[in-house]
Amino acid sequence: MDSIRSLLNRWLKKIQSMPISMLALYGLGVYVVLASIYNLALGVLFRLENSALAFPGDKTDPLYELGTSLGFWGTIFFCANFLLATRWRWVERLFNGLDKVYQAHAFVGKASLTMILLHLVILVLQALPKGDLTAQYLLPGVDLS
Repeated sequence: MDSIRSLLNRWLKKIQSMPISMLALYGLGVYVVLASIYNLALGVLFRLENSALAFPGDKTDPLYELGTSLGFWGTIFFCANFLLATRWRWVERLFNGLDKVYQAHAFVGKASLTMILLHLVILVLQALPKGDLTAQYLLPGVDLS
């Protein structure tokens, strides 16, 4: 019990010493993870309810929504990473130093890469039974319209 209490105290001290901007980035990351888990659960329930495994190209499929939302959040995090790489003074003040900006840059970069890759994988898996739709995802420019 004392080890759990000491662990919680260390986490609280670490959280209290973090700048609010870093907490906001972590909070946004937690929100994206929780929303993605919810969409994944909806996708599984959607398949169990309809007794089918694949709904290629169906925009009401929660897996399609999960893939597109991960692409959206991955792009937002990617853009935030460019802002963190600028080394502007106001960004350094927001994060309480350049070392904290670099830590945020590393976190945001890993998160954006993960989201963008999951975006592609989930959309391809959702569209897999339909070959032409899968080709559109994997070979950009096949259908320019």
